[in-house]
Amino acid sequence: MVVTGILAGIAFVFSVMSWLNESTQDKIDKATGPLASGITEMDRRLTGRLDAVDARIDRLEVRVEKEFENVNAKLESVNAKVDNVNTKVENLNAKVENINAKLDLVLKRR
Repeated sequence: MVVTGILAGIAFVFSVMSWLNESTQDKIDKATGPLASGITEMDRRLTGRLDAVDARIDRLEVRVEKEFENVNAKLESVNAKVDNVNTKVENLNAKVENINAKLDLVLKRR
């Protein structure tokens, strides 16, 4: 009889603890529900903004690559023109040297 009373008391304590645990969990859920909802909404917004930033970065990378290609093409064109000018200057120098050589011959003959 005493053992049954002790077991009944222990069972009562466990049932009260279970009830307190459940009610405490309900209170916590009620208190943190709006917070969890707010966090979820904030995460959704942040994810959307980060996706938009990623899209902008991708578009900028494409534009920068195209601009680099354009700049490289223009630099190649400029290099070709400079090479052309260098060739003409070399030809002109050769003509000037030829003229100087002829003038030296003329001066030596006098």
